[in-house]
Amino acid sequence: MDNPSRHYVSSTYIDYFHTDTDDDRLLYLVQELVNGKSLAELVKRGWHRKNKSSL
Repeated sequence: MDNPSRHYVSSTYIDYFHTDTDDDRLLYLVQELVNGKSLAELVKRGWHRKNKSSL
């Protein structure tokens, strides 16, 4: 493994930024898009987590 901070199923951090509204600050995290099914799609197809600690 060339980069120990890189895991094969995690996305790469790219950048972050924020925008201010009249009464709040919105924070955004920019990461690379990882190929695969979304959590919503997996659940729709019957997947469920095995235990609560997997969140």
